[in-house]
Amino acid sequence: MDLFATVSRLPFSVLGPHRSDTCTVDRLNYKYTVIILVIFSIIVSNKQFSSDHIACWVPGHFTRSYEVYSNNICWVSNTYYVATAETLPLDENKKKTRVVKYYQWTPFILLFQAVLFYLPRMLWRSLSAKSGINIVNLVDAALNYQTADRFEDRNKIMTYLTRSIDQYVYMRKRKHKRFDFIRRFLAFILCVPGRRMGSYLLILFFVTKILFIVNSVGQLFLLNIFLGHNFASYGLDLIKKILNGEELTESIYFPRVTMCEFAVRNIQNVHVHTVQCVLPINLFNEKAFLFIWFWLAFLTMCNAYDLLAWFVRSFGRVRYAYIKKRLELMQSDTHLRRTPAKDFIHRYLQHDGVLILRLLAYNSSDLVVTELIQQLWQFYKRVGSGGGTGGPASTTGSAISSAIIPSSSRTGPTGGRQDSPSGQVSKERFVSIFTTLFPTGECYRYSVFLFKNIDRSNTNIIRFEDLITTYSLLIHGSIEDRLGWIFDLYDINKDGIITRMELFQLIASIFQLILPVGKLNYTPIINTIEQRTDELIHAWDIHENGFICKEDFIQYCLQEKIKKYGSSFKL
Repeated sequence: MDLFATVSRLPFSVLGPHRSDTCTVDRLNYKYTVIILVIFSIIVSNKQFSSDHIACWVPGHFTRSYEVYSNNICWVSNTYYVATAETLPLDENKKKTRVVKYYQWTPFILLFQAVLFYLPRMLWRSLSAKSGINIVNLVDAALNYQTADRFEDRNKIMTYLTRSIDQYVYMRKRKHKRFDFIRRFLAFILCVPGRRMGSYLLILFFVTKILFIVNSVGQLFLLNIFLGHNFASYGLDLIKKILNGEELTESIYFPRVTMCEFAVRNIQNVHVHTVQCVLPINLFNEKAFLFIWFWLAFLTMCNAYDLLAWFVRSFGRVRYAYIKKRLELMQSDTHLRRTPAKDFIHRYLQHDGVLILRLLAYNSSDLVVTELIQQLWQFYKRVGSGGGTGGPASTTGSAISSAIIPSSSRTGPTGGRQDSPSGQVSKERFVSIFTTLFPTGECYRYSVFLFKNIDRSNTNIIRFEDLITTYSLLIHGSIEDRLGWIFDLYDINKDGIITRMELFQLIASIFQLILPVGKLNYTPIINTIEQRTDELIHAWDIHENGFICKEDFIQYCLQEKIKKYGSSFKL
C-alpha cells in the first residue's frame, strides 16, 4: 500500500504545486527534465500505436495479408541500416553492426531516463526526513510568515521556525566523552556522518548533487547502449558539420529508411525476403534525442557549476560571512565580537544549520531568514554558548518564546486585550490597525517602530493623550521639533544616535510596507536598501563620527530646506 501511495502521488509531486526544499538547478533535474522526458514518451507511444509506425515496400506479388505480415515482422524484429549509395552487405556480422534495435523500446527508454532523474530526489527526501527536521514545512512556514498580518500569527510562526532549528541542532549534540574524537574520525573515514557531527544534511545535499552530475553525464553514455553507435558525441558531430558547412545528411543514429530480412516457411522450403522499410517514428526520435543531448549537456554544466558554487558557500569564510552579515544587519552595534559570533556559527549552527537557513532564504525570503538568524542569535546568547537548550523540548519552547517576545509585551495594564474601554491601545492592537491601512504590504516592523516612538513613557501601551501629543507636535510644532521626532523614529534604541544598522532596519521596514508581500526578490532589494543607507549616512553624518547625532541631522535638514529628503520624513 505504501508503494502504491507513493506511485499515485508521483504526478502531483512532479507536476503539482511545488514546495521546494532545494535549489533551481536541482529542480531542473528532478522536475523539468522528468516532465520533458514523460512528454516525449507519451508522444512516441501515441505514434507507435498508430497504424503507420512502419511501412515496408514489398514485392508486387505480395497480397495484402503478406504486406501486413511484413510490416509487423519487421517492426518486432530489428532492421538494419544501409546507405543508399552502398551495396547490401552479405556478411551477417556486418549486418549485426548496423542493426537498429531501439525504436520499439523508445517510450520505455525515455521513461527509464525520467526515473533515473527522479531517484536522487527520492533519496534526498527520504533520507533528509530521517534527520529530524522537515525543510519543506519550514519553507511553508517562512512563506506564511511573509503573508501573515496578525502579530500573534507572525510570532507563532517565528517561534516554530526558531524552535525547529534549535531542536535539530540540540538533538545532534552530545557531551564530549572520552575517545569521542576517535568516533568522529572513524565516522568521517567510513563516510557515515551523522547528525551529531553537524553535517548530515550537508553531506546528503552534496551526495544528491553529485548523483545529478553522474546522472546527466552517465545518461549520454547509457544511450550509447540503447541506441548504438557513439551517441555521446552526437551533438558535437552535428555542431562540427554545421561549422564546417557540410550538408546535413540522414543520420546513422536515426535512419528513416532501413532494410529488413525475414523468412517465410513453406511446406518444404524456407524463403528469405529482403524488403526496404520506412520508419516515420525516427523523424520525431531524431529531433527528440537531439534536444535530449543538448539538454543533458546543459544540465551537466549547470550541475557542475552549482556543485562548485554550493561548495564555496558551505565552507570557510563564505559560510561565516553569510551569517555574520545578517547578524550585523539586525544589530545596532556593527562590530560583533568575533569569538561569540564564530562559536554561534561553527559550534551552534554548524554546517547543517547554515544549510537549512540558506535553503529557506533560497525558497522564501532573505529578510525572513535574516530575522530568523537574529532570533536564533538572541536565543543563543540567552541560553549560553553551550549550544542547544540543555533541556526538554517543552523547556526549549518556553525559553525561545521568552527570547522572542519581550516580557513587557506580555504584561502591562492591558493584559493583552485588543480593546480597552479607557482608550488605551496595545502594541498588538496597534499593529492590527496599521495592517488594515496597508493590506498589501508587510506592516509589522514599521508599525512597531512607530509604536515605540509614540509610546514615550515606555509602558507598552499608547494612551489617547500620547496620540494627541504626537499629532499636535507634527502639525503645530516647530520644524526643529518635528525633525527631532523623526530623528527619534530612526533612533530605534533611543540612545541619542542613529547607527547604520538602525537606519538600515527602518528603511527595510519602509520597503516591506510599500511593496507587495511575497512578490519580492529580496536579495537585490537588500542591496538597494544598503546602498540607500550608505547614501544617507554619508549625507547626515556631517562630522564623520560613524553615526548620526540629532544636531547633525537637524542641521543638515535645515540647510537643505528638506528639498532632497523631505519626502522621506512623511509617515
